Amino acid sequence: MNILYRLGFHLASKTIQVRMELSACRPAMRLTLPAWIPGSYMIRDFARNITSLKAYDAADKQLSVTKLDKQNWQVDCTEGELVIEYSIYANDLSVRSAFIDSSLLFFNGTSLFLRPIECDVESYRVHISRLQESCCTNWKIATTLPKIATDSDGYGEYQVNSYEQLIDAPLIAADYDSCELTVAGVPHRMVFCGRHTGDLERVGRDITPILEEHIALFGELPVQQYLFMTMVTGNGYGGLEHADSTALICSRKELPAYGNESVSEDYQRYLGLCSHEYFHLWNVKRIKPSIMQEPDLGNEVYTPQLWSYEGITSYYDELALLRSGSIEIVAYLKQIAKVVTRVTRGTGRELQSIAESSFDAWTKFYKQDENAPNAIVSYYTKGSLVAFGLDMELRQQSEDSFSLDDVMRRLWQEYGSKGRGTDDDSIEEICISLVGDGIASFFDLYVRGTAELPLERWFAAVGISSRIRPKSGDGDDGSASASQPDEAAEAKVSLDAVVAEHPAGVLLSVLYQDGLAQRAGLAARDLLVAVDGYQVNKKNVDAIVSALPLQQTVKLHAFRDGVMLELDVVTEETQLSTCDLWPTAEEQLSDEIRQRRQQWQASLAANMAGSLND
Repeated sequence: MNILYRLGFHLASKTIQVRMELSACRPAMRLTLPAWIPGSYMIRDFARNITSLKAYDAADKQLSVTKLDKQNWQVDCTEGELVIEYSIYANDLSVRSAFIDSSLLFFNGTSLFLRPIECDVESYRVHISRLQESCCTNWKIATTLPKIATDSDGYGEYQVNSYEQLIDAPLIAADYDSCELTVAGVPHRMVFCGRHTGDLERVGRDITPILEEHIALFGELPVQQYLFMTMVTGNGYGGLEHADSTALICSRKELPAYGNESVSEDYQRYLGLCSHEYFHLWNVKRIKPSIMQEPDLGNEVYTPQLWSYEGITSYYDELALLRSGSIEIVAYLKQIAKVVTRVTRGTGRELQSIAESSFDAWTKFYKQDENAPNAIVSYYTKGSLVAFGLDMELRQQSEDSFSLDDVMRRLWQEYGSKGRGTDDDSIEEICISLVGDGIASFFDLYVRGTAELPLERWFAAVGISSRIRPKSGDGDDGSASASQPDEAAEAKVSLDAVVAEHPAGVLLSVLYQDGLAQRAGLAARDLLVAVDGYQVNKKNVDAIVSALPLQQTVKLHAFRDGVMLELDVVTEETQLSTCDLWPTAEEQLSDEIRQRRQQWQASLAANMAGSLND
């Protein structure tokens, strides 16, 4: 059987019309649409966006269609040609679904393409007609779907041989800007949709050495092309990996301005996002858990391994920026300090291991509520710190003969490049083969367990000094400096809550475990209006609370569901939760640590180039 999907578009109603042409493979043929998209572990029920579905035979006779459940249909048909017509509401401007308006069209196949169940399909073709609205005159298509017959703007027909390939190549159409680059002899393209004033040629120059670091790490680039699709918005962020492309969302401020050659924190964030998704080209898209090789896209697929796929990737995304020379050590440490602070402020790290966080991603990490920091931990953030710690342990236990780099190369050579899925203990077994059984306790303590991470020791292994201090005020999420900072200020009182602005005070959104707000009896969504008799707002609440004397009873006034609350609470020192990092002075380092630091942050791409030139 061959399937053809003809796509049409209606901007005003934000709908995509699909005409699916195929042959009936059985009298009662079942059709299904995925409930989730690989790389984003949450049931999203894409079928809820189908607004109509009808079926016709070759004589244009309408056939009976029965909806079996939220994402499955049965068509009563006979042998012969069959047409399925349905409409998709496309108004999710994210990297996960489908969206159309007067500025762009974007979709993932998981949101659009029904597939027949238990039928042999030889090919899937997609035909895209040019949009007729005047605002779409200059639109061009960007996708890595293989072309069969298209015009110069990409309109026409595409074909793949598997449904997996069909849903793993998102498509974007817009009057986009683009830049071209060649990395390791492979053509790469970056397209940017949305209004912006960014210097895209500079982005292309800056991203190239970062990508080269990842290629040097794994030793080869397993694609013939690669496409970055970025939707530029006022305030957006996110990415989703695909086999030879990635879909990204960034804010306008994250693109570099013309004439400014510095790497701002915002621009670093965008480069880190590109780095992260490109690393997934190996680690997730090809190195993947066995259970994710042919996943059931209609139901949750559970694995405790996500920490190694997202956590390790999150470790290498910023490290590649440092190794490539895109950022200096202080800028790198600033990002790591933020991660440490984020993990340390939540007591969820004491309750949930990163293996459990991985397993529960479907119902906890992707469905966080106001109590999330107190109940769960992120396999991204804590996972990246565990990856860093594993790197340090491997280096030290092998007397700097091995590192996490070697583990990743082994994973690629033994699993990813061979299409073999990883087991729950694959990484641990590779580590044991490199440094012995002693490394097993690391996985017991920090992967399967909730032991406090010995971050100070791990940082010291590569000549980085650290401290954990009280939060100094709103917006203090950790810091980094070129040398040892001044002594931290004395501990003061903190509300220990995340607040949002409100005309009458501050609205509580998150209360940290055992913090002042929680101990007082406040709850999320309470409206705090006064502290110790002083009216509070978003701008002054930190100053008012931090000025309170320690070990004193103070009154808080708040509203809950329109009813005034008057609460007493005893003030205590704010928790130690904020991280500062700085490189230890060279003269204070031993030769061993100095050499390890140099080796850890050295460019792999430069070393590879040097080896080729020798």
